[in-house]
Amino acid sequence: MTSPTLMVSLAALAAMMPAILLPHMAVFRRDLRYWVVLVLALTMSALVAADHLSAGWPRGVTPALWLTAATTLAVFLPVAAVTGAAWRLSVLLLPYVAAIGLLATLVDDPGAALARGGAWTGVHIAVSLVTYGLLTVAAAAGLAAQLQAHVLKTGGGGRAGRWAALLPAVAESERLEFRLLLASEVVLALGMASGVAVRLLNGAGILVFDHKTVLTIAAFAVIGALLLLHARSGTRGRGAARVVLLAYLLLTLAYPGVKFVSDFLI
Repeated sequence: MTSPTLMVSLAALAAMMPAILLPHMAVFRRDLRYWVVLVLALTMSALVAADHLSAGWPRGVTPALWLTAATTLAVFLPVAAVTGAAWRLSVLLLPYVAAIGLLATLVDDPGAALARGGAWTGVHIAVSLVTYGLLTVAAAAGLAAQLQAHVLKTGGGGRAGRWAALLPAVAESERLEFRLLLASEVVLALGMASGVAVRLLNGAGILVFDHKTVLTIAAFAVIGALLLLHARSGTRGRGAARVVLLAYLLLTLAYPGVKFVSDFLI
């Protein structure tokens, strides 16, 4: 790995470890120690992502994954600061983000840098990343709700019970899940609009029905349908969580997944 170096990537992964271990080592509170380890993880991830951006917009899988990791943490931090028990989702979110960073380090595919393009290109990329970050946190909230529901149904105990004790309650998780889904839908709509703007400014058509576009539209439709059902009938629970994970899978395939397939499997 040449840019960023392997040592910098490993340092970023090491910086996530305190945030991963904190809930299991002491009384889990949203105190100064919590914010220090969370900001440390975000700062180091952002440094790695910024290094990839220094020469232009990167095309490789490794930059895409590090940008995803850094953006997810950047989205989560204000959510954790202002939304009830959302901060407890770090129990699930930090190991997942660390796994993304580890995969980025192992894949080691910086890719060729593209020219930065105009302002609309930057807006489109930023909005796409924020959408993915919001949906990642929403998926974590849905998973937390499912884990809590499972523990309540089975009477708790064991490893699942210990994890559930660290997570938000079912009602809190479900409320957060749908708020984040609504935010994801709005930002995803902006991302689709900015993508159209980029294409028009480049003299292309309004839409090109490639894998990324089809999967993004499918994710938008899935999220919209779930929000509509929730508004009309209060849909929640296991079915809602599965739909959220489906939408998350579609966006995963649309963004880093397309890069991985195009660079390694085709």
